Amino acid sequence: MPELARVGADGAQTYRVTVAHTVQAREILGPDAFLAVEHAVLFESDPGRARALAREHLHGYLNTPYNLAKFRRLGYTDDDFAGGGSDRLVDDLVFWGDPDAVARKLRGHTEAGADHVAVQVLGVEPGDSALPYWRLLADALLPAGFGPSRRTGPAVPA
Repeated sequence: MPELARVGADGAQTYRVTVAHTVQAREILGPDAFLAVEHAVLFESDPGRARALAREHLHGYLNTPYNLAKFRRLGYTDDDFAGGGSDRLVDDLVFWGDPDAVARKLRGHTEAGADHVAVQVLGVEPGDSALPYWRLLADALLPAGFGPSRRTGPAVPA
């Protein structure tokens, strides 16, 4: 698809990808095309809980031929798909931790050539808004002193 976008569009948006995929997409698209990527995040610092929630989210993606083929092209194997996904696969597809850790991982996409990163916040209860989490993430991503701090907002679930 990035090759098709290179010749037929001004850029591409990728979904459910890793930083390694972003590197490949930028190489294929060239330096001038717009590259947007989507990445799921989870504000959870406990590795066991974070990975369990991430595996629940990834279940459908790890059971579709298209996604499995994409992940295989990135070097993952059947062993990575077993049991809801290996820790390596889960950690590459869902960035988790505190806001600073998540922001650091998201920067990997821009360092790899993405022009834009769309953030999908996981772990938000039905009917609740992800806005407080995006605000925490914005504080972690924006340079210090750029705008008012929002870290006084709601606590992030532990």
